[in-house]
Amino acid sequence: MSIKILNDYQINQNTMAILPVTHIDYYTIIFETNALFYVKKTTRELMRSACVRGGASFEGRQIAVTSKTGINRKMPIPINPDLGIYAFPTLSAKSFHCCWLFPAHIQSIEANPDKEKQSIVTLKNKHKIVLDTDKTILRQQMYRTSYCILVFSQEWMDSSNNNDDDNVI
Repeated sequence: MSIKILNDYQINQNTMAILPVTHIDYYTIIFETNALFYVKKTTRELMRSACVRGGASFEGRQIAVTSKTGINRKMPIPINPDLGIYAFPTLSAKSFHCCWLFPAHIQSIEANPDKEKQSIVTLKNKHKIVLDTDKTILRQQMYRTSYCILVFSQEWMDSSNNNDDDNVI
C-alpha cells in the first residue's frame, strides 16, 4: 500500500491528532476522521499556520489562554474558536516530540497495560494511538482544554449579547 505525502495541510474540524515523526520524506502524521495524511511540515509549522488562519498568531493564542485561564505551561490552543477547533499538547509545545490532540475527537484515554507511563488514546472513529505520556497527564490536559473552551465560549457569548444590546432602539 502506497502512502500519499502532502507538502502542506490545513488543520480543520476533521483533524483528530497531529503526531511528529522522524522520517526522510515527511515530518508529521495527521489523523482525520476518515483519512491519514503524511505531511512534509512539522507539527509546529502546521499549528502556527492554523492559528494565523484562525485569526491570531500561535504566540497570541498562548498569551490569550494565559490571560484568560491562568494556564501557562502545556497550554491548550484555541486554533479557531469560531469553528470550535481546540487542541492540547502532550508535552511542551517547544519539544519536537510534542503531539497535538483535538479533544472533540477523543473517545477515551486509558493507561497502556503493556507499558508503564504510556497511554492509549481512542479516537471517536475507533482508531487507537499509543503515546509516551501518562494517562493522568493527558486527562489533565483534557480538563484544561475543556476549561479553555468554556472561557472562550463564554467570552464569545458575552460579546454577542453586548452587540445585541447595541441594536435595541
